[in-house]
Amino acid sequence: MKRLYCLFAFLCVSAIGMWAQVAPPQSIGGGYTLKWSDEFNGTSLDEDVWNIEVNGDGGGNGELQYYCRKGVSVADGKLHLKATRETSGGKPFTSGRINSKSKIFFTYGKIEARIKLPKTYKGLWPAFWMMGNDIDKNPWPKCGELDILEMGNKSGWTPLRNDYTPEYQSERFLNGACHWGASWSAKADYAGEGHEAKNMVTRSIQGEYYVFGCEWDEDIMRCYVRTDDGSWEEEYFRMGNGITPGKDPAWEPGTYFRKDNFILFNLAVGGMYPDIYDPAAITAIGAQQGPQAEMLVDWVAVYQKDGNGSSFTDNRHSTSGEASSEAHQFTGDRYYLIDFVDDEVIAEKLMNKEVIDWRVNDKTRHLYIWDNNWSTGSKDGP
Repeated sequence: MKRLYCLFAFLCVSAIGMWAQVAPPQSIGGGYTLKWSDEFNGTSLDEDVWNIEVNGDGGGNGELQYYCRKGVSVADGKLHLKATRETSGGKPFTSGRINSKSKIFFTYGKIEARIKLPKTYKGLWPAFWMMGNDIDKNPWPKCGELDILEMGNKSGWTPLRNDYTPEYQSERFLNGACHWGASWSAKADYAGEGHEAKNMVTRSIQGEYYVFGCEWDEDIMRCYVRTDDGSWEEEYFRMGNGITPGKDPAWEPGTYFRKDNFILFNLAVGGMYPDIYDPAAITAIGAQQGPQAEMLVDWVAVYQKDGNGSSFTDNRHSTSGEASSEAHQFTGDRYYLIDFVDDEVIAEKLMNKEVIDWRVNDKTRHLYIWDNNWSTGSKDGP
């Protein structure tokens, strides 16, 4: 009986450990206090906070996944981004990507997320990052991009030492990065010193939860990884955020990284970063982890302190929405439909009238116009 009781107690403790959530701390030193967090409670993603991306454009990097809603879920107090080997939207994989554009955005602070990364060798590309909230007016790279965490780079399995196996090194090799500039043809990129030990942390950071963060102010951006209790922390990226007097401001980081940013999470498959474009060469989904792989996020938090020019905007409960002023002209003889799911207008039969595409909070909404009257409903019609 004693042995059975001990076994029962062990199983209970194990189950508690499996499902337990670790809340973001209220303060993290240095004068930083918690401004906002999402702990992914409930049974679905809070779309007042997050936009679920649906596209197969490859991120401009030749990626192999189709981002769709089924690749994003919330369960057991975690955000699940799931990459699956299946054909959809003309791509050989599906996966998930979310962003907080125009809903939650801020300038400066410490941004942290508690993440469990999948095994990335070979072909997975998980990322936790930010971009300028002015991206609609200032397309990439003018909006600025700050990558807090990326793993899965080809350099991660090109051994730095003879006694490093590709698997060993890929679980420790990561980077932060910044991309900025006036245009695609006039941009700058910095991802640390490349193929050096500073991109290697001293323990595997895949398969278990770790806190990844970025400290960002008007002078510097630095990225780090730590344990929950802070007993282990290593910095892996640092870059200045200045504007040097006498230099062309179009090339200076401070021109692009001293403004509001929003948050993104995604799990990409293949493409430029792992340098894999053949679906058959993706072994991280299949041989190692089965037909699916997941990136789990326990929580994400923004910490700020007074007196350093920081700001924070929460547009979750805005009733005005972020309406586009772009007008569309249609021709036809009956009605038209505006479909907000894929953020594009679908013409059915139209009355040769001009209409505004209202993208209210990026929610799933449909607006029908019929003989100068309107209603909302499903794609089957009003």
